Amino acid sequence: MSMSTLPDIAAATVTAHAMLEPGAPMVAMVSGGADSVALLRWLAGRGPADPPLSVLHLNHLLRGDASDGDAAFVTSLCESLGVPCRVVRYDVAAYAAEAGLNLEDAGRRVRYRFADE
Repeated sequence: MSMSTLPDIAAATVTAHAMLEPGAPMVAMVSGGADSVALLRWLAGRGPADPPLSVLHLNHLLRGDASDGDAAFVTSLCESLGVPCRVVRYDVAAYAAEAGLNLEDAGRRVRYRFADE
């Protein structure tokens, strides 16, 4: 029997690569885009016996009201799924300029820094 659904493929990949340590907390970094929302919905739907799940959303402050809208959407989605959510606002453009980085690299570094917390 072949796997044909995205949740089946995700579950098989997680198992094959031992990506979720039993009992270890998980932090999903959710941007509000389709990919991260699908990941969040899949992780949240795995059941109460799984490791505790929380969400980190970083508002990069790059797109004005659209960035604020993404943060509100992620917060609302997390509330509806019963998943704790932390939203961080950080001026990624200023950090990129100060550190001499491009926006993508600066954003990645900031996301991982807050995820490590």
